[in-house]
Amino acid sequence: MALLRKNQNNTPLALKLKAVRNDLLKLHKTLLEHEKANYEAVNGQIASTGVYLRLVLDDPYFAWLRILSGLIVEIDEAFDADESVTDEIVYIFGDQIREMLMKGDAENDFARKYTLALENSHSAVMQHSGIADQLAEIKR
Repeated sequence: MALLRKNQNNTPLALKLKAVRNDLLKLHKTLLEHEKANYEAVNGQIASTGVYLRLVLDDPYFAWLRILSGLIVEIDEAFDADESVTDEIVYIFGDQIREMLMKGDAENDFARKYTLALENSHSAVMQHSGIADQLAEIKR
């Protein structure tokens, strides 16, 4: 593992981004559970974990969540790369996360569905709030 061998990504800002990434992953899980319950309310119980995984990966109903998972993967790839995660990279990711979660555009499918999830999930609201607090520390 490059992170453990080189110990190159442990600047204070990089560590904050790692913490935000971990909280984004928890938020993603909460949103998946929320959407699974909504999906099952309309379509009936999902038959198996394998069917659920295929739905999450391929079904248009879950497509909006792939945007968040894609951002998490990009952060992971930055930390797995051989180069250091610079403060500038951290700022860029901070801006992307802020844009995605805090500045919802009514024309954006992710923003609309994320807003609905926040209106209906106390857990998502609490996680969103925690991420917002952390992002306040990742500013230029």
